[in-house]
Amino acid sequence: MALDWLSEPEQNAALMCRAMEAGIDPGDEDELARFRHHRDFIFTLARLVPPGARLWLSGWLEAVAHGAMVRGGADG
Repeated sequence: MALDWLSEPEQNAALMCRAMEAGIDPGDEDELARFRHHRDFIFTLARLVPPGARLWLSGWLEAVAHGAMVRGGADG
Protein backbone atom coordinates (compact mmCIF):
# COMPACT_ATOMS: atom_id res chain seq x y z
CA MET A 1 0.00 0.00 0.00
CA ALA A 2 1.38 3.39 -0.95
CA LEU A 3 1.88 6.05 1.69
CA ASP A 4 0.05 8.59 -0.44
CA TRP A 5 -3.01 6.32 -0.29
CA LEU A 6 -2.94 6.55 3.51
CA SER A 7 -2.77 10.36 3.53
CA GLU A 8 -6.35 10.58 2.12
CA PRO A 9 -7.76 7.07 2.61
CA GLU A 10 -11.48 7.74 2.12
CA GLN A 11 -10.96 9.57 -1.16
CA ASN A 12 -8.52 6.97 -2.45
CA ALA A 13 -10.68 4.08 -1.27
CA ALA A 14 -13.66 5.53 -3.12
CA LEU A 15 -11.61 5.78 -6.33
CA MET A 16 -10.40 2.21 -5.90
CA CYS A 17 -13.92 0.91 -5.30
CA ARG A 18 -15.27 2.69 -8.39
CA ALA A 19 -12.50 1.13 -10.48
CA MET A 20 -13.18 -2.33 -9.05
CA GLU A 21 -16.93 -1.99 -9.53
CA ALA A 22 -16.58 -0.96 -13.18
CA GLY A 23 -15.20 -4.38 -14.12
CA ILE A 24 -17.98 -6.47 -12.53
CA ASP A 25 -20.76 -8.09 -14.52
CA PRO A 26 -24.01 -7.05 -12.74
CA GLY A 27 -25.33 -10.62 -13.01
CA ASP A 28 -22.31 -12.27 -11.37
CA GLU A 29 -23.44 -12.70 -7.75
CA ASP A 30 -20.17 -14.30 -6.62
CA GLU A 31 -18.11 -11.44 -8.02
CA LEU A 32 -20.49 -8.87 -6.50
CA ALA A 33 -20.17 -10.55 -3.09
CA ARG A 34 -16.38 -10.58 -3.44
CA PHE A 35 -16.45 -6.89 -4.37
CA ARG A 36 -18.60 -6.01 -1.35
CA HIS A 37 -16.19 -7.90 0.91
CA HIS A 38 -13.19 -6.03 -0.54
CA ARG A 39 -15.03 -2.70 -0.40
CA ASP A 40 -15.94 -3.17 3.26
CA PHE A 41 -12.34 -4.14 4.08
CA ILE A 42 -10.94 -1.10 2.24
CA PHE A 43 -13.27 1.35 4.00
CA THR A 44 -12.60 -0.28 7.40
CA LEU A 45 -8.88 0.07 6.76
CA ALA A 46 -9.38 3.70 5.74
CA ARG A 47 -11.13 4.46 9.04
CA LEU A 48 -8.20 3.03 11.01
CA VAL A 49 -5.77 5.72 9.81
CA PRO A 50 -5.90 8.40 12.51
CA PRO A 51 -6.15 12.09 11.51
CA GLY A 52 -2.72 12.86 12.99
CA ALA A 53 -1.13 10.17 10.85
CA ARG A 54 -2.90 11.52 7.77
CA LEU A 55 -1.59 15.01 8.46
CA TRP A 56 1.93 13.74 9.07
CA LEU A 57 1.88 11.63 5.89
CA SER A 58 0.51 14.51 3.86
CA GLY A 59 3.29 16.82 5.07
CA TRP A 60 5.92 14.15 4.53
CA LEU A 61 4.72 13.48 0.99
CA GLU A 62 4.75 17.21 0.19
CA ALA A 63 8.31 17.47 1.52
CA VAL A 64 9.40 14.52 -0.60
CA ALA A 65 7.74 15.99 -3.70
CA HIS A 66 9.32 19.39 -3.04
CA GLY A 67 12.74 17.75 -2.62
CA ALA A 68 12.30 15.90 -5.90
CA MET A 69 11.37 19.12 -7.70
CA VAL A 70 14.38 20.96 -6.25
CA ARG A 71 16.73 18.15 -7.28
CA GLY A 72 15.10 17.98 -10.72
CA GLY A 73 15.55 21.71 -11.22
CA ALA A 74 19.23 21.56 -10.23
CA ASP A 75 19.91 18.86 -12.83
CA GLY A 76 18.45 20.86 -15.71
